[in-house]
Order: sequence, then C-alpha cells, then structure tokens
Amino acid sequence: MPPEKKNESDTPLPEYNAIIYDIKAGSSNDDAIHSNFFSQINNGTVSFLANERVVKDKLLKTKRGQRMTSFDKRVFLLPYEMTSRLMDELNNLKLKPTGV
Repeated sequence: MPPEKKNESDTPLPEYNAIIYDIKAGSSNDDAIHSNFFSQINNGTVSFLANERVVKDKLLKTKRGQRMTSFDKRVFLLPYEMTSRLMDELNNLKLKPTGV
C-alpha cells in the first residue's frame, strides 16, 4: 500500500484477470528445476531490487526521506527488506547430490 494511503478502503482494487501457475516438482523433473533455478540465479539472469541498506541510506539523504514518518519509511522500505531476506535465504541453499 502506498505511504499516503492509510487503509485499503482508500484505493479501489483494479479489475483484471490474474493467472497463477502451480508447478510441482516430481521425481522425474525436480533435478532439472533445481539446476535451472541455480543457474539462472548465479548467472545474473534474474534481477532483484537493490539491497535494503543501500536504499535506506539513499532515502535518508533526501529531504523527502528525512520528512517521512517512521511508518511511511517502513512501508517504503518493505519490498527492499523482503528482497534482502530472499537473497539471504537463497545464499543459504545448497545443492545436494542425490545419486539418482
């Protein structure tokens, strides 16, 4: 939710048809999915948001960022914080040889 919107009733929901795909790995394709995922991440093919600390430092250097309330700063930085947590978890993953 944007910082200037204090609750969900302020913004009408857009009307669109969402498509959600559910991919489940089975014993026949899980190795291919894992190896493709790791190769895409390690090659830099996938782009992520900037690191939370970098964005926070840049935000606090601007006049707009200095005037923001703590709630607005938290709302603004939330996507960057979630991206930083995702990157931490991806760095913790390791491939295990299954021998299959």
